[in-house]
Amino acid sequence: MPPVRSTADRLAAAAATARSWRVRVTECADRAYSAERGRIDWETVAAELGLPLIGCLHMFDASLSAVAVRQLPSPADWSKDDVRAMAGFVADNFGTLAGDVWRLAGVYMNATEADCPAAYRRIKRFKMTAGVHESIQKYREDGMSWGDIYNMFPVYKNDAMLRRGFDRAKMCHLRPCLPNLPRQKAAEPQQEHVDAVNQEVQRQYESGMGVDWAAVSQAVGLSELRCLELCRFSEGKVQWAHDPDAFCRDTADRMEAFIAEHYPPPVSPNFNAVSNYMWIDINDCIHMAQMLRGEFEWTDEARARVVRMREQGMTYKEIARQLSPNLTARRIARHTYNMKRPQHTSLTPKEKKRIRSIVDKNSGKVSFRKVMELAKRPFVCAKHKPES
Repeated sequence: MPPVRSTADRLAAAAATARSWRVRVTECADRAYSAERGRIDWETVAAELGLPLIGCLHMFDASLSAVAVRQLPSPADWSKDDVRAMAGFVADNFGTLAGDVWRLAGVYMNATEADCPAAYRRIKRFKMTAGVHESIQKYREDGMSWGDIYNMFPVYKNDAMLRRGFDRAKMCHLRPCLPNLPRQKAAEPQQEHVDAVNQEVQRQYESGMGVDWAAVSQAVGLSELRCLELCRFSEGKVQWAHDPDAFCRDTADRMEAFIAEHYPPPVSPNFNAVSNYMWIDINDCIHMAQMLRGEFEWTDEARARVVRMREQGMTYKEIARQLSPNLTARRIARHTYNMKRPQHTSLTPKEKKRIRSIVDKNSGKVSFRKVMELAKRPFVCAKHKPES
């Protein structure tokens, strides 16, 4: 019965075997080195030792080799033979070795690891294919950062470029889906369809039972959404205006849910369909959607209301609630501050000419800040000059 070896003995034996293989691979690589090509013929090394090519690259020990590593910082330094070899190696192995591919590519090409990605970017333009797009999407769903994903696809210069490429591919892969999404056509719809929808909607409305869009769809033979988009009958639509005391969030949520379901980005909402679905005036629907997105138009009337409410002692938060459901107190405060700032009048041609002459006279003689002070001085003095 053979003696049982300890764990330390087994580890030492494994280390000795690994070092023996490193020495054998390195010595064989030195013999296969071609001074003319400036690199090692790794296919010959793999065939001589009976090992996989990638395994030989892993076991190669540069510290034991007499082959000097080439410095090829610029893609112009790479010969045509190097270009073909590099492209072939990456095509066969890229994607299976992840970030380690460039260290092995450096060994294969007898170049530094840092020089290989830059050369490959010029050799072969990386394409964001559907498969690569799906892989990146899965990595993102798994919580992987853009920086980590960049290490797996290092043909990009940085993670920001990778992210932009992913976004472009996302839009490209969305295009085949666009026929299945609602979209606004440039051409006018067929008038017979519009008339049929209008007549059916008018008939249901005048019956006093309300409009059933599923029944309208069955009657005219079009989808419910298409009927909503084509309908021009607007009798009895209610008005909507923002009333902070009577604001119904359910109505806003219902409209937002309809838009999100039928008009997902990047498709723009068809507010004629939204108006028919809500049975609210179309202009009021547009206004409501803008306010729910946080948009607000600062008209003279709105500014006057803010001034009056501030004079009544109302806080910015209370004023924001009075103006719009999604308007913040910070925006009210910032706009109020801007209204209080002094309004600057435009300069006359004579004043502009005077400033230009002062700048031309002192440019290059004093600092830029001093030039600006000299240009402003006549106007400051005139402003504070006492009247006689």
